[in-house]
Amino acid sequence: MKENIFNDKNFIAMINNLIDRVKAILDDNLLSIIIVGSVALGDYIYGKGDIDFLVVTESDLLSNNCEEIINLHDRLRAGEFGQFGIQLEGMYCPLPMLKEPEEYIGLGYYIGTGRNGWKKISTSVMSKVDHLTLSKYGKIVYGKDINEQIFRPSHDELKKKYLKRLEIILSIQKILRIFISHYICYI
Repeated sequence: MKENIFNDKNFIAMINNLIDRVKAILDDNLLSIIIVGSVALGDYIYGKGDIDFLVVTESDLLSNNCEEIINLHDRLRAGEFGQFGIQLEGMYCPLPMLKEPEEYIGLGYYIGTGRNGWKKISTSVMSKVDHLTLSKYGKIVYGKDINEQIFRPSHDELKKKYLKRLEIILSIQKILRIFISHYICYI
């Protein structure tokens, strides 16, 4: 049987350290810290996957918050909280960005698995599937339950979005086939 990562003392210590550090950076602006992705879904593989998190703030981040977040995650990537800290990947975002992901423009920060992927964000980088997964499976490790306040896509919205993507993919394939057949004729 697979061990639940939420019972791992090193994971708990990393989460508690993360909470303390994020509270020090964001102070009263911090609403929640939520674990999402494979850890929340229960299929995390030790040492292999990333540990997805979401830090939710009341309002936009300040520029100095972004600098402090970068410093924090640089230390984490250097191993300050062990392997679990190195594997953290996620987003710092204001609650309105989760309520109205397609309309709200503000300031958040994205921490990717590679250092060069870290960046300020002005809109949500979460897909509709991410929003659905957050609302159904997100594990709150600190703060308020924001579940009732965030955008939740309907089944029909998800279906429509992915059917549209499939249409685009099929169109691209058709164009590539035509291009390749014409290209081969000229060789």
